Amino acid sequence: MFFLIPFENAVVAISHKVLGTFFFLAHPTFIILILSLAKFSLRFVDFIFLSLLFGFIVSSFANQSNYADVLPFVFLFSTAYFSGRKIDFSKYANTLFYGLITAGFLTVVLYIHYNYRIYSVLEIPLPSLDQILIYNRYIDNLPEQIKSSTFFHFFIGNTNKASNLVLLYSLLILFCLKKKILSPRVSTLALSMNVVLQMIYFSRGAILMGFLCAISIFFIDYFFNKKSFTKLTLFMALPFIFSLSTAKLRDYWVNFSSIDVRLEQQKNLMQSNSKLKKSDEGSLQYAKRLVFGYGPGGYGKTYYGNSHAGTHNFFIDTYLSGGVIGFLSILGLFCFPIFILLKELIAEKRIVDLDRACSLVLLIGLTIVLSMRELDFVYIFKLNQFGFVFFLIYFFVLKFKENDSEYDSFSSKVSL
Repeated sequence: MFFLIPFENAVVAISHKVLGTFFFLAHPTFIILILSLAKFSLRFVDFIFLSLLFGFIVSSFANQSNYADVLPFVFLFSTAYFSGRKIDFSKYANTLFYGLITAGFLTVVLYIHYNYRIYSVLEIPLPSLDQILIYNRYIDNLPEQIKSSTFFHFFIGNTNKASNLVLLYSLLILFCLKKKILSPRVSTLALSMNVVLQMIYFSRGAILMGFLCAISIFFIDYFFNKKSFTKLTLFMALPFIFSLSTAKLRDYWVNFSSIDVRLEQQKNLMQSNSKLKKSDEGSLQYAKRLVFGYGPGGYGKTYYGNSHAGTHNFFIDTYLSGGVIGFLSILGLFCFPIFILLKELIAEKRIVDLDRACSLVLLIGLTIVLSMRELDFVYIFKLNQFGFVFFLIYFFVLKFKENDSEYDSFSSKVSL
């Protein structure tokens, strides 16, 4: 099943046709969770997550949300979290990354075919590489003849989302290499493939965050952990360096039209709620929205007629789907690692593990920044690969110490 995780878009497309609303029963993360439930216990952090699910469910009842949106949304969130937390990742790391390498190679092949179809159908000269990278990312305005004969976007989905995933996978590779779970050969091959994919997807947010993460890890290792210092870290910086190599690519960096669209969406949301608040008839509705949000899929249906639409802000979308309970719970999940580190520093009066602290800061920091773009733990109510990989790293880092009982000591355990 781990081999299939990077093939999520294709797997979900097939299972959705066969199982409809219940497609998540054939999702790789759901099967991984079922296979790992032989021995299971709840920890304190699990109750924070369960409160998040409770927020989604309460909000869905308050807004009479469509079960076809709520059911997959809640289950995909659950399987991303619990499968990421429960499994012993060290046993399956090689399987996951061989799947990632295979999926990456297939993506490159499909990308070449996709561009070939564009220029063969339109019968126009092949432009420069920078033009291809910038303008051929989007398929919406292309002729139907091209759309129906290419599988690149079917396989990878949204390029910004795919780029965010590649960045998260790159972090996971480096963490696994440090803990000697992956060999340098597999790590080098996987990171090299990720560099190529980042250039193909050319998502500025992920490229910039990859550069900042690479520089941060490089200097931390160089000055504080010389024994674990690795030049492979700098692979993550290569896409950003490449993105400054030509004038057209540099010009693309100062084009903020897509960011303006996202800010406009959030501005319209605030204005519509303000109008609702001012009207006597809408004041009760405003109060309900303020507490319970719109329910899973409710915001998109209200403003765009499509439950998949969002504000392009992960935290706002979580609030809109789960209300105050959901929003506070997701903040709790992000704050929990800080509590762990502070408890080590204050209660146990010892120096915090630098690798662990920096890894958590990088993971949470880049997730918060990328939340302003195509980042969702559950994307368009069908995909949860980002959530799964995030929680995989989240718990992998929380248990960085050799003795897992040290992590257990921070958590109440309830046998099930």
